[in-house]
Amino acid sequence: MELNYTPFLFFLLLIFIFYLGNLNFLKINSSDNRLNIKNLSILYYIFFRKNLAQKIFETYDSVIKIKFKPNFLNFSLNIDLEKEDPVAIICSTDCFYLGSHSYIYKDSIENKYLPIFSQLEILKNSYLDPTLTNAFSKIFEYSNLNSLILRQAEILSNKDIKIITSDNKEILFDPNKNIDEQLKKLGYFLTNYKNPYNRIDLRIPGKLYFK
Repeated sequence: MELNYTPFLFFLLLIFIFYLGNLNFLKINSSDNRLNIKNLSILYYIFFRKNLAQKIFETYDSVIKIKFKPNFLNFSLNIDLEKEDPVAIICSTDCFYLGSHSYIYKDSIENKYLPIFSQLEILKNSYLDPTLTNAFSKIFEYSNLNSLILRQAEILSNKDIKIITSDNKEILFDPNKNIDEQLKKLGYFLTNYKNPYNRIDLRIPGKLYFK
């Protein structure tokens, strides 16, 4: 009588694949910018890198890039992580971190960052419009260099930007026009105008409106 081992071998193969695909058995040690996995199977690394990467992205919200560095001699895997550094909190329905590379992610939200309120929907694990990112970067840099203290920022429904200063002055920018020119107009106005005002509108090229 000849025995057919094919079903049994197939069953073992399914168990093996399930075991390798189950990421929970891996012992992961983490530091700020590196993960280390010990007792790594070569087959696991070959067949389940995508699963591992997906789990890392799901577990660590601030990670935007992964680099695998396998060491098959000692059965370990080092994973270098590129993380976002938060520069602001951005809110529509929910609040998220806005990172230095424009990535929007959620972690343990802290109130020490400038809040940006958006009239447009903001989604987790997405990127802010590069035009807005560039504008905010230049506005924040200007405020730091010129001691202009900001209380909050807003993204309007047409994607214009409203800045509210610590003394409740409103400053309007058009991120689709030359931000450097708008900041030059702002600097000239703040240097030369000494009377009370509530709002500055810098959005029209060559002009400045205030009230």
